[in-house]
Amino acid sequence: MSMGLLHQHEDGSLTGSRDLNLGILQGAQTVLITMETDSVPGYIITERDNQGQTGLDSVEGPGPYKLIAAKVEANGGTFTLGSEEVLDFDLDKISGMYILDTPTDPDRSDPTSGIWFVRLDTTNTTKPSSVQTPTDTIVSMLAGLNLPVLPADWYYEGWVEINGIAVSTGMFTKVNTNDNDSRYAAEQGSAFTFPGEDFFTNAPVGLTFPTDLSGCKTYISLMSDYPAGSENPFNQPLVLLEAQIPATARGRTVYEFQNMTGTLPGGEVKISIKLYD
Repeated sequence: MSMGLLHQHEDGSLTGSRDLNLGILQGAQTVLITMETDSVPGYIITERDNQGQTGLDSVEGPGPYKLIAAKVEANGGTFTLGSEEVLDFDLDKISGMYILDTPTDPDRSDPTSGIWFVRLDTTNTTKPSSVQTPTDTIVSMLAGLNLPVLPADWYYEGWVEINGIAVSTGMFTKVNTNDNDSRYAAEQGSAFTFPGEDFFTNAPVGLTFPTDLSGCKTYISLMSDYPAGSENPFNQPLVLLEAQIPATARGRTVYEFQNMTGTLPGGEVKISIKLYD
């Protein structure tokens, strides 16, 4: 059952309401906020409520672009991306680590010119060497990000802000494989088999590579493939993890991200039952 289009206010917040039959309200289990478009089969533009608001009526149910959802309990609920209807993950459990290193540079002369979302395991030094710490202790490399498995059409993207310019490290859907981009990497060495990037070639306008990422901000964002030509409905990046790289950062040293899911879009749904006029 469609609840109608939401109204966006100047501060970016969204509100909406609709009168429904009591039987429908009593059976409500989940409220979804979706991105709808008349280009999706099964939807038609109609004149809706008694205020003459133009709306999008569903013929076949909600569209595929689910944004946030709330489980209804005791006549209310809290919207979250972590709902089982969207990501199906406890957002509080998201965490991450990273190191500065440059595996595509054979001589490793600029170890702070690359960032990789990994952690180093020093508990077992008998495994083959994947990377060496500054003290040359042989360690193994593990995925540094604890992120949910994404549904179709969602992906993660790593970022570093260098001199105020946001530079992508690449998009990915799995934390233990390469991401989709290595445009800035050096050409001689081999990248780690995890998301991350070295910054040696093809520097964007205004930047020079190699660089020093010490003191820069890095973060992991979440994005979905929305309909062609549409804008990001959240009006902000969906930042899951963020860190300020220490100004005195050392190469091949593990640093931690901060969980930023408390800043993600959310909201409340309330069900009000009116028995008499």
